[in-house]
Amino acid sequence: MSRGRLTAREALRTVGLDVDQLRSALDKVLAEGEGYLVGSLACGLGNAASDVDVHVLREGVDEPSGPQLFFVGGVTVDVERYPAHWPAELARRAAAAAVVGLPFGVVALDRPIAGRSRRWASRWPSALPLRDGAPPVLDESDVRAVLPLLLRSALDQLLLATALARLADAAAAPADARRYLWRRAERQVLELRCRAAGDVTTGQKWLSDRAHRLGLAVAEPAGDEASLRSATAAAGVPALDEWALTALRPAGGARQADLAGKRFLVTRHDRVLTEWTEVDGSVRSVVDQIGAARALAAVRRAELDLVVDGDAVRQVLADHALPTESDRSAV
Repeated sequence: MSRGRLTAREALRTVGLDVDQLRSALDKVLAEGEGYLVGSLACGLGNAASDVDVHVLREGVDEPSGPQLFFVGGVTVDVERYPAHWPAELARRAAAAAVVGLPFGVVALDRPIAGRSRRWASRWPSALPLRDGAPPVLDESDVRAVLPLLLRSALDQLLLATALARLADAAAAPADARRYLWRRAERQVLELRCRAAGDVTTGQKWLSDRAHRLGLAVAEPAGDEASLRSATAAAGVPALDEWALTALRPAGGARQADLAGKRFLVTRHDRVLTEWTEVDGSVRSVVDQIGAARALAAVRRAELDLVVDGDAVRQVLADHALPTESDRSAV
């Protein structure tokens, strides 16, 4: 990882800013807590047109806030504030997490990082202090503990992307849509490989650059299942049945409403539906029950959410775990 080999001062030169100039412009914000450069610039990526991302760790708060935009020397600066105790809590959860060794890396059995948490947790391992002498957000032992959680997050995203591509194939979705979904899944394999190598920068924009920097081969995804399976096998990912490890469940944020004696479903996007699908089970069982086309339509209309079945994944990962040194010595 780039952390420890780069300073905020060096990283900011990419966009023509000096760290003292940035600190001066953000003086009131940085008075609230310690500031850190995060994102692509902190990882040694980005270019002259990149935005500057700053996280401020504040004492005495329990919820994040932001983003707040600033313009410094013609550069957009995006500031977000987080509770100062969150990094330590993340490190504690990571240290307590059960992990298993798989051919592509050490992975957490459970999912201590999910949803919006993935974004900030993936940025903190490479965060660069804006103040000389400030402590890192996560020290080296913390980063080592957090990496299996972030690798598990990438594996979950791969399972979801592949399950959705398979569902589109089974539903005979338009060819362009199916190719797009398979390519997206294959790029998630590359994300998994980058994270396994210690690079956990968020976002797809710099994925190819990250892979090249790590010496990983980058091929243009063909956009079909055969190409995806070849990529996962090359990455050391065991053969997994994504439809058994993911589920379709009633969509979060949806609510039912009665009007003029009729019942409607109001989705989280405020779309009103007169008819909707109510099922809960593995993707395979739902497809067997209502068909792939209807299941895909329900996901698109936010009637159902495609989610990872944590219990099923935990069992499969445990089954595929590499033997420990004590196991090998006993053979």
